[in-house]
Amino acid sequence: MSESVSTWRRVLAVCLLAVIAVFEVRALRWTDVARRLGMVRRQIEGDHIPRSLTTGFYFDSGYSDFPDELARRTPRGATVAVIAPPRPDLYRYQAVYTLAPRRVVEASQI
Repeated sequence: MSESVSTWRRVLAVCLLAVIAVFEVRALRWTDVARRLGMVRRQIEGDHIPRSLTTGFYFDSGYSDFPDELARRTPRGATVAVIAPPRPDLYRYQAVYTLAPRRVVEASQI
């Protein structure tokens, strides 16, 4: 009896996954999928792809390259003040993450 219950659970799980897959496929933007697969190919070939062209900051693609450039131009022991909108706080988070080990402070701390 437990074997038949296990079989039915597997069948039910597969059916539910198929339903989820159908709804997810309908929501895909195929142009985005093609663009991302093209970027994967370029990365495998060794091309450098700027963060602004990847998923980086979907709401502000111009900002995503800024912390990288700032890290390139400042010494590792520097303190950097970040002037960014308070919401979303992803700006500051990205700056702290990218600029480490530099000390990142808010403009109000200057």
